[in-house]
Amino acid sequence: MLKKEQVLKILKPISVSLIPYVLFYLPILSKNTYLGGSDPTKYFYPSRYYLWESLVNGRFPFWTERIYSGFPIYADSERVFLHPLNILVTVLMGPFDSYKFLHLMFYTLGSTALYIFLRRRGFSYLGIFAANLIYYFSFYHLFHQQHFNFTLTTFSIPLGILLADNFARTKKIKWFYLINFLVVLFLYFGSFQSVLILVIAILFYLVTNIPEIINRIIGLKLMFLSGLLILTFSLPLLVPTFQLYLKANRSTFGLDFTQGSYHPLMIVNVIYPYFFGNGSNYKWNMVSSEYGIHETYVYVGVVALVCGFLGLKSLKKQRFRNFLLLNISAFLILGIIKFIPFYNNIPIPLISMFRYWGRSIVLFDFALACLAGYFVSYPSKSIEMLKFKQFELIKIKHPLVLPVGLLIILTLLNSRTLLIMKLFVMRAFVPDRSFFVWLTLLALTLVTITSCKTSLKKDLLSYSLVILLFVDLFYFGNGIIRSYTRTLK
Repeated sequence: MLKKEQVLKILKPISVSLIPYVLFYLPILSKNTYLGGSDPTKYFYPSRYYLWESLVNGRFPFWTERIYSGFPIYADSERVFLHPLNILVTVLMGPFDSYKFLHLMFYTLGSTALYIFLRRRGFSYLGIFAANLIYYFSFYHLFHQQHFNFTLTTFSIPLGILLADNFARTKKIKWFYLINFLVVLFLYFGSFQSVLILVIAILFYLVTNIPEIINRIIGLKLMFLSGLLILTFSLPLLVPTFQLYLKANRSTFGLDFTQGSYHPLMIVNVIYPYFFGNGSNYKWNMVSSEYGIHETYVYVGVVALVCGFLGLKSLKKQRFRNFLLLNISAFLILGIIKFIPFYNNIPIPLISMFRYWGRSIVLFDFALACLAGYFVSYPSKSIEMLKFKQFELIKIKHPLVLPVGLLIILTLLNSRTLLIMKLFVMRAFVPDRSFFVWLTLLALTLVTITSCKTSLKKDLLSYSLVILLFVDLFYFGNGIIRSYTRTLK
């Protein structure tokens, strides 16, 4: 019979994963509902239905007569016709329930991996709960639910980092092979950009935690072996996909990898929800048609930002800190790359193959989740930092900062900047009820943290912050999933 301590050890990671999942995704847990949206309705579900229909009739859908005059449908990688796991669950559960299963499965794997990864670093249960909330239930993941394959991959970034951590700790080659297996697994889901983001996160962790990997010979050997393994096991997918690509428009006309880049002023969307409206009042698409609502709104929670900033001030583990700062820097560069002089004209290998690099916000979300979770775990370590007069401004001494800063300012003096400012002046941003809720949450967070110096105990402070964090993300975010919910007829 299991002891009480053993039961709690099992229940804690389960509760971290399932409690917020049930609360946020309750509308789609019914047998009669499913995740909808433009892409699922027009692309993903028809593909899943055709795969299921073909397989139950005893044939594999290499070809379909239902698209154009005929189409090699299996070669379209995002339809996921070549993924063994997807084939299995689609046959067993049908086109709709099979995706619900995959959604819950990869969320649970990623969430559990995040729990183990942070527990190794001494995070408390409440700190991990906070980190899980921020990473999985901020606007990025909620709005991107219509991008099935992208979401499943980014759900699993903590799993990739955990495998990298195992490799860094043990130096055992089996973990290296498992990392490559994970990359291949998600390549077969067909969202190559999200796999690249996953690889970037893993590389950041390895570089900051295995110093010898930077050694030219060791690094080259590992890169060559990894590339060989991934290429070999991905050939059944990559060959037909590449052949189909050669006949597509993009092989002829190409694409602009800076398309969809955030304007630097759009960083406000990280701090404040629905800054230029929602629904029929949405205004960011007046700046550019590239700024669809699901790509633009990336709110992470004002409570999370305050906790994350204080966590950054108090985190002393240098390697872990450097890893998180690399993730933040990657988003700040990739997310606004169109407005960074020189870089916006350089065809960066692999990066230039994809657009909408604002999606790299997921790296920022992961870093913020860890930093905020650290503060919730150890609030007392930052008490002295709350004496605001002791806060020091970041001193930037690098000689290139001034000229680069001037170049960025000159780059921003364009019509897009003027249009954003004009929208702001024209009150596209309205201080409505959401504004006052946001302001109240910010005030309560600051008052709660400041009170810790006098009356609040550490545990009470941690509980209070988790409650505020949940209220913040749930109040502003629960409507997103409801807007994607459709009823089966």
